Amino acid sequence: MSSFTNNNAKSIFSWIFMKNDELDQVVFYFISQKNATSARYFPLFDTNLKVRIVFMKGFPIKYTDSLSLKIFYFLRKLCKRKIDSYKIVHIFDLRDRLDCDLQVLHIDDPTYTENEILKIRNWEKRSSFVTFQSIIVCTNKFTLNWLKSKGCCSKFIIIEQGFGVSLKKSNIKKYNGFSCVYSSPYIHYGSDKHSNHSTWGSHHLLDDLIPKINEKVGDIQIHLIGEIGPCALKKIKTLENVFLYGRVDFDTNLEIMSKCTIGIYPRNFDHKRSILKIFSYIGAGLPVVAYDLVDTEIVKSKSLGLVVKSQDEFIEAIVSLKTNDFLLKKYEHNVTKIKDRYLWGNLSIKLNDSLSEIQKVI
Repeated sequence: MSSFTNNNAKSIFSWIFMKNDELDQVVFYFISQKNATSARYFPLFDTNLKVRIVFMKGFPIKYTDSLSLKIFYFLRKLCKRKIDSYKIVHIFDLRDRLDCDLQVLHIDDPTYTENEILKIRNWEKRSSFVTFQSIIVCTNKFTLNWLKSKGCCSKFIIIEQGFGVSLKKSNIKKYNGFSCVYSSPYIHYGSDKHSNHSTWGSHHLLDDLIPKINEKVGDIQIHLIGEIGPCALKKIKTLENVFLYGRVDFDTNLEIMSKCTIGIYPRNFDHKRSILKIFSYIGAGLPVVAYDLVDTEIVKSKSLGLVVKSQDEFIEAIVSLKTNDFLLKKYEHNVTKIKDRYLWGNLSIKLNDSLSEIQKVI
């Protein structure tokens, strides 16, 4: 379970009795005690100094999140007049009916379906009908252009994915030798629960890439961070040079990655989103080897590593970075040069500045 460190965070039970809030933005956030919280929304608002965070924690009992959320929504309904006193409300769910002068919808994982665009357009129409301004925050230009092409008329802000801690190079002791790291909430395979998931299934990694990496690269370490499914573990035991860490918290994840040489993104399905994992590698100061996707666009556009179109090219890219120190240092330099702009604290400042600019013209 995560806990806010931001002094602006108040439990809904404390917030209800607050008077004359000095902040003019508000966000409502549910914290489950049994399930993971958002790796994007939680840190983006935990580092934001201009937003009132009103949260409720779920019960520490399995299968009670649904009940907790119903209580949370009910309490919010009772506080409609209090919510109306804020100028800006941030929402993550189109089912939320929270009224402020500016309604900000955050879209992290767009599905690009007609059903999704219909819900967004209906939300825009409702906002317009009750004279509220609508703003959409997305993570990349592809999403923005798709929404515009579908007739969305909100104002748009791009806030990229980010990371939480900027580690100093002098404090990082690298693993000996050349090492690759891959981090994912789940690394599942075979009959594991998420083995066919487009981001958590690891058949390509375990069947194709790691055996080839060991065969063609040699003298290499492969570090895997995430929950290893039983079938995945059985498969990994047949592979060489693989080190496992299980699921860890955000800061430990970044620390482990920072000790490696490069980050690898072995997913070849394109969600056409901005992928948080790529920005975690950037935060760790690592050049990246990835497939050429919308998901990995920043690697190509900012020259942060090598993007490839095939399995063979993926292996050759790792060989190139292992054998060409000049190339490796070039990408390391490029990552170091830009990475701090993607700290969550800096992204929250960018969000607030963008909202201020929009407020000036409406």
